[in-house]
Amino acid sequence: MATPIYQHVTVGPIPIPSEARPISAPAVYRYPRSTPPNQAAINIDITPENPLLKPYDQETVQKLILQECKGAIYEFSATSLLKTSLINPTSTSSARRTTPASPPMLGLSPEQENYIPLAAWLNTLIDDRYKKLFAFHPYNRSVAGDHKHDDIDRTAHLKFALNPDLIAAWLGGKLARKRIISWFDVDIAVEVKDVWMQCLRQALTYGRLTLGSGLRWFCPVLMVDQKKSTANIAFCTRMGVFISEKLSLRHQRDRDHLAEILCAYVELQPDKAGYDVSAKYEGEVLSFALPRADAYEWWDVDKVLFKTPSLRGTATSVYRLKPPACQAATHPRDNLPQSTDLEDVRQRFSDLQASVPSSGSPKAADDHPHPTASDPLGARLRSRDAPSRDSSPRPSSPENKRFSSSPRNPIMCIKDQELDWENATPEYLIMKDSYPLVARAKTEMEFLRAVKDQHGFSSIIWGLTVDHPLKDFLEIPGLRSCAALGGGSDAILTQEERCHRRLFSNVEGKPLTEVEDVFEIVYTCVDAFIGILNAYRLGWIHRDISIGNVLHRLNPEMRAVAEQVAELNAAASGRLPGCDFSFLQDHLRKCNCVIIDGDLAVKCTDREELMAYKSGTLSFMSERLLRAWHHDWPSLHCALDDMESVVWLLLWTLACRKQDNKTDFEKGVLEKLNSPNLEALASAKFGLMARTDDYDFAAGNDEAHDLVIRWMAVADSARVEADGVFPKPKKGALPSPAHEVDTDLLDRLTYKYFNEYLLAGVGFLRKNERYQFD
Repeated sequence: MATPIYQHVTVGPIPIPSEARPISAPAVYRYPRSTPPNQAAINIDITPENPLLKPYDQETVQKLILQECKGAIYEFSATSLLKTSLINPTSTSSARRTTPASPPMLGLSPEQENYIPLAAWLNTLIDDRYKKLFAFHPYNRSVAGDHKHDDIDRTAHLKFALNPDLIAAWLGGKLARKRIISWFDVDIAVEVKDVWMQCLRQALTYGRLTLGSGLRWFCPVLMVDQKKSTANIAFCTRMGVFISEKLSLRHQRDRDHLAEILCAYVELQPDKAGYDVSAKYEGEVLSFALPRADAYEWWDVDKVLFKTPSLRGTATSVYRLKPPACQAATHPRDNLPQSTDLEDVRQRFSDLQASVPSSGSPKAADDHPHPTASDPLGARLRSRDAPSRDSSPRPSSPENKRFSSSPRNPIMCIKDQELDWENATPEYLIMKDSYPLVARAKTEMEFLRAVKDQHGFSSIIWGLTVDHPLKDFLEIPGLRSCAALGGGSDAILTQEERCHRRLFSNVEGKPLTEVEDVFEIVYTCVDAFIGILNAYRLGWIHRDISIGNVLHRLNPEMRAVAEQVAELNAAASGRLPGCDFSFLQDHLRKCNCVIIDGDLAVKCTDREELMAYKSGTLSFMSERLLRAWHHDWPSLHCALDDMESVVWLLLWTLACRKQDNKTDFEKGVLEKLNSPNLEALASAKFGLMARTDDYDFAAGNDEAHDLVIRWMAVADSARVEADGVFPKPKKGALPSPAHEVDTDLLDRLTYKYFNEYLLAGVGFLRKNERYQFD
């Protein structure tokens, strides 16, 4: 893939109105739904794998997923689900609901012998109209084949991930041998075990991977206990997992309920079946729909900058999007061609291939010349194909009439004013895709407004919300905490409301692990300290300084200096007399860092929130916070903790950079900092701060040796003084309430250590001849 030429394109800050204007999302999929046939790969540039995201062993992954879903695994009865709008097919024709009189014949072991008979039995539950289109299939190596492609996104491809025992998908009645199946092909993943808890843990890994494909806002998984001949259907969402009560396959009534749920799910329109209709795979490209005043555009992903694997709401993806160049750029909603109602289901399914992502070969690059950044938008549009007859039907077409008129139709709500596309067309957009808590999403926007013009941050130029009916899961009658996990009717449900947010910037950065020069890595870390200082000066704490949230700008930002120094000194003088940041005079001219992802940011005055909730990425959290979290001590997350996170970020980055001559110390650092155990991680960080004589870096990292040791000493000193502000509760005594923290003392310590960290960092940079700003 050719490396794009990046040009500076000015897009001014756009004010965010208080009222959101809804715009209907395009309907990519049509009824009955399908996924791309024989999809082979995601042909996009994947950032190099780093140890933080490297999968743990299977057992550890299962434990971590179950842990992250703690308190958010709910149980419901099948009869309650069937009464809700979640399982409410739009088809008005009568569907055959006759279930077999006999249960599936399941043996105890080995489980592989149950796959084929179970798939055959499940297929008898599917309505006759869909049996040649939608089916359950055993999934094994004979199906997957022995394909090994370095360019395949291994988080999306089943061959390189945890393999489900069976899959259900719109792939026809029979699978060809050696057919590559990807997670975006899978409608339902099935796990078979003779121990229910093992079955649940494994099934949740499939839920995580299916949601991670980028096409789903919920996905079902089916769990079969072969020993007790029971089944549960679970719906995985970003706000938790919703599991049916156990259905006995030996009882006709329970088999009927399972058949009703499966038949109803198959008939659902794509949006109600968990598909995000504002995202699609076409050919081998992932694209997202960006709404405009009277139309929408599909922008293609050409690089995944960051991806956090998670099932629950902490999942975050950052993509670089490029303007569409090989298909019609705009699809006016009022001018889309009419779609013909096709009575024959098979014919309708075949007709889908024109509008549903296909596996056809991508067009040659010279078929459609790529526009340049200097081209006006009109020229770009003229260089694209006009919308064809097979484009997605307009919402008012007969085929989508019920779909579009329903209040449950996915809506993309613009939270910013629209971009001035004609006068400021960006060469690319950086999009953050996440599912924050609704309250946190509002706070994040407030935070981003506050820091948008500050050193260390970039402006969010646009934002939208993709509206999925997630709340409907919380409204299932009789919803309760899962009894098999220790819950019950009396258990308190920790229901959380999340929203699907997409935020856009025109500033591109890359992880520090991809920066080859130690000098540039340190420069970015110094800028991160300044960004944290600016946020604190404006009354905010970021709370998640980590490898995914501190990026190195591809194009440094040149800034005015005088006003910045005056603002920093004015803020410091009121807290710590004599504190002077004038030594930053030169450094503030250029910014190499961009801090992103403010969904955990909190106002400094919100002490109860800062004390009640521990946040951050474990590898980079401060030793003090980890210790408090492990012992369940109350402790405010303060700016001192964010500062210490920068130190761990630098050490972690140096240790995981790609080098052939890693030292034993660097290998040990990665192993220690990537531990998921709070106690072990806190102990390891305490030891790393106390025993700096053991530090041994490879030749490529040795340049930063003295600075790392100096920053570790500053962090250790700050930790000791912070313990004086947040004393450990005495045995048997209640902890001090948040409002009793001496904030004046904390303020003084904060500016003191900002000054010490920055003096050391700038002192290191000044020794390098490249530290020039002419």
